Amino acid sequence: MGEAGGLISLIGGILGIIFAIEMAGLGELATLFKLTGGKTLVNWGTWGIVLSLIAIILGAVAMKVKSKAIGAWLIIISIFGFFLAGAPVSIFMILPFVGGI
Repeated sequence: MGEAGGLISLIGGILGIIFAIEMAGLGELATLFKLTGGKTLVNWGTWGIVLSLIAIILGAVAMKVKSKAIGAWLIIISIFGFFLAGAPVSIFMILPFVGGI
């Protein structure tokens, strides 16, 4: 795992955070207007923010440390993000997965 994998993970994490914040904001707006599914969007957005932050941190560490454990953790985090973070963030969790490989 080198600098390329870390950079790909950083980009995926940053884009994931952007879309997770938008998703959480839309969930709050839906909750404000008492629409169904608002809390689900907020939960997906929260998971997306947390897992994207972890992907950013691991991507930054991967750029400096030559360890296969960091790549394994990136793969695990991206799989969790794919299933827990909703569709927009799931698309960008593919990048940390590729970076971890």
